[in-house]
Amino acid sequence: MSPVAFRIANASDLDAIVALLADDAIARARSGHVEAATPEVRAAFVRIQDDPCDEVWVGECDGQIVATLQLTILSGL
Repeated sequence: MSPVAFRIANASDLDAIVALLADDAIARARSGHVEAATPEVRAAFVRIQDDPCDEVWVGECDGQIVATLQLTILSGL
């Protein structure tokens, strides 16, 4: 298996990101859980992209998305 390479996600990654979340019991238990990239999910992704303090990252291995995270930077001391 190749190493996992991490990068900032783009809109073409949304179906894979949603599939990863759908495969997680905790995520499935949350209200608003979806199994496909809906217009609302796509709109939320655009809002994240537009926020300089918010990013969605993916981990990719052998051409497949295998991990995801949302990074939110908060000001503080």
